[in-house]
Amino acid sequence: MLRVDKNRQGWKLHIGDQTRSVLDGAGEWLEWAWNMDMQSPKSYPVNTDYAFCEIKRQITDSFRSKSEIVKRIVKLPPLPPPPKCLSELVDERTIMTLYEEQNDGSYRDALRQAASGNKKSYLVWRKISRAVDAAYQVGRYGIELAPLPRVHFLHRNILAIANLAGLGILSHEGMAEFFAVICPCGKEHKGEAIRKLRRRWAAGKSANR
Repeated sequence: MLRVDKNRQGWKLHIGDQTRSVLDGAGEWLEWAWNMDMQSPKSYPVNTDYAFCEIKRQITDSFRSKSEIVKRIVKLPPLPPPPKCLSELVDERTIMTLYEEQNDGSYRDALRQAASGNKKSYLVWRKISRAVDAAYQVGRYGIELAPLPRVHFLHRNILAIANLAGLGILSHEGMAEFFAVICPCGKEHKGEAIRKLRRRWAAGKSANR
């Protein structure tokens, strides 16, 4: 993994001690998880996906009080009743995640295209239906059955972590320094590439509203 000089890690000045503690260990965790997943590069990166989920949870918990965390852990949700419609059987957040890991553009924009009735509507619907089928398998049998991500899996999740931690205020060059510490891809991260990634992220978030 590429590293930057500790004196250049100015992004740490923008976050609290608890969040900084989470991110200090995130780079090594992601590097280990990504290396494990790359031993089977044609399979879904389960270890890296789990690492991202846990890092995001820990960052969220760093903004909560201890009593809120204990309450969330102790109070387990009741088992859901048998589904009465498709939306109760397949989680739409999973559909959205799997769709966006397989396709350019946002899931919400795809729904609009599928409903538009133009020549491409059915083609877009087929992409959505594949995501629905994948979400059913993931929900019933586990994340291991998810299709291999095609679209910016690492960089999009790292940008999500940065924004969740409050680092969205960084310049493109400052964000590139954060990526150099956290990202396990081994490639150099430049401000211009970060700018393009942020633009795609902003477009997707805007379409999902």
